[in-house]
Amino acid sequence: MANEKTIYGRITCPTCKTAGGVRITKDKNGHPFGFCDAKCGVQIRIGGDDYRVSEFNKSYPEIAAAMRGEPKKDLGSSGVGASVNADINPPPLKKSGLDLSNL
Repeated sequence: MANEKTIYGRITCPTCKTAGGVRITKDKNGHPFGFCDAKCGVQIRIGGDDYRVSEFNKSYPEIAAAMRGEPKKDLGSSGVGASVNADINPPPLKKSGLDLSNL
């Protein structure tokens, strides 16, 4: 499968809001490129503008490091710095003061 692209990370889709729905690969110039393979199929062109690429790399440092070929950092059990997977498992919603589940 020569056409198969390496997925460097996943982010929440800005269109359909699916957590981890957008896979990040490299475009033909080696810049980040996003595609929502979870639901809506949106395509996100990040490359082509140095400012966009820089801001993306600041927002997703783990993806940027993976694209540079740097080894993953061991986060241990603390999970600090795990922004790549942080959107995949959001914390559970808090219950409101009115709970009717016991009725």
